[in-house]
Amino acid sequence: MKFIDSIYNKKDVITNIAKDILFRILGSLLSAFLFLNLLPTFMFIVYMKEKGIFSYDLFSNGVFGMSVFFFYGIMIILLLSIFMTSSLFFLIGLIIKKKCACNNSQKPKYCKYDYLEGKELTEEEKYRKRSELNNKDYIYLLIGSLLLNALFIFGLATVKQPIGNLFFLLSICSILTIHFANFIYLKAKFTIASLLFLFPFSILILFTYSPQTADIISFGLHSFNSSNKIVDVKDMNNNILLSGKMLLLSPENIYVYTQENNETNSTQIIKRDNIIINIKN
Repeated sequence: MKFIDSIYNKKDVITNIAKDILFRILGSLLSAFLFLNLLPTFMFIVYMKEKGIFSYDLFSNGVFGMSVFFFYGIMIILLLSIFMTSSLFFLIGLIIKKKCACNNSQKPKYCKYDYLEGKELTEEEKYRKRSELNNKDYIYLLIGSLLLNALFIFGLATVKQPIGNLFFLLSICSILTIHFANFIYLKAKFTIASLLFLFPFSILILFTYSPQTADIISFGLHSFNSSNKIVDVKDMNNNILLSGKMLLLSPENIYVYTQENNETNSTQIIKRDNIIINIKN
């Protein structure tokens, strides 16, 4: 009977591990879609709303270019998250370990396993605990990351820029850090619930800090010579059609902000067929 019971116990462990892996794969795919695809798309929408334009061809014909730009932008935000909010990751880890250090009857449902010292762990709990750090490790990492975050944020604060930009970056980086911490520390199915809560909140931040969102997109596009540059638009005979500040260079059109006699402001939309675009540094 003990042999049969052990077989059933191992079967349950394998089933639970398989479910956890399945939920984590689902959570990873959903996170990638929402944060690597949908979130940057909303950032572009906010940017175009702030500039008073909308480019249909950007979403229909510029998918590859947008994907490259999105990947570049997300990598920058992830790097900023390490320098600005990584202490949140270790703080959440400590809190969850403390919450889960109780009897099974009192343990919250989101706990991956029991953290009680001296408790004999099941095979499933041993499997999950192999990659975990102890409390001292968390405290050391928390102190180190707090110093890193404080120094980096202080450095950003000393740079002449609107304070709203700093709050915007802190908000977005905090959301990504919290989601990553939940993904690591919580049971897989609870990370999906966390994602469905945090993503709408991140969209709310984009629209709340819409000028800052537009500034971030403008800075990125400027690096690719696709926005925020002074341009001369010429015909094929090298005659200047107009000059102004480029708002967006899409696959089919160029959007140029012009000002005449310091009075009349307008945005010109010009097809890129048979024109020459001279971008000034």
